[in-house]
Amino acid sequence: MSNLWKEGLSINKPRWIILLLDMMIVAIAFFISYVLIFKHRGGVDFEDMTRQTLLVSGVYLIWFCIFGTFKGVVHKTGIRELQRIVLAIGLAYFSTVLICKVIEWLYPAYDDLLPFSDTQLLFHALIAGFGMTFSRVLYRALYHELMWGKDNRIPVILFGAGNMGNTTFHFIHTTSRNKYRIVAIMDDNPHRIGNRIQGFKIHDI
Repeated sequence: MSNLWKEGLSINKPRWIILLLDMMIVAIAFFISYVLIFKHRGGVDFEDMTRQTLLVSGVYLIWFCIFGTFKGVVHKTGIRELQRIVLAIGLAYFSTVLICKVIEWLYPAYDDLLPFSDTQLLFHALIAGFGMTFSRVLYRALYHELMWGKDNRIPVILFGAGNMGNTTFHFIHTTSRNKYRIVAIMDDNPHRIGNRIQGFKIHDI
């Protein structure tokens, strides 16, 4: 069973599958935000929710394609990829709000057809951003754990918690085929001792 998981995780997934999963997260996030807001405003109207989901998903899809949020290698997701996701979602949110305001201004009658809530749209962006970020971090963690489990890696102690130490730590944790795992961090600088790097407490040498 473990070998099947390893084989599945090691395959470089087609980009359209990643995009499809992202759009599913966007749709689910919209459903959650809609229910959270409108259950206190007269109940949930599934027809309205469906129309809004299609519109919002279309806007998010455009920005995802512009920024290529689905083109990165998922098990190597880093800060830049996450920043790209946050930026795409932020612009998609503001674009959706702007589109809704323009529709309300040009076609007041459509306000009854697409009764958007600014709070709901904000909740949706936050939930979608969290969902997409969490899914990538989880996938990366599973990949590293199954492909290079703790039992198969050499335990090492990292000496130095300064810039070079941080660079080394980041390199070890982001290299997909590393054979080392950090078990402790040590430093001789009294100002760093007791602090933490990625959950590891810095000890005195």
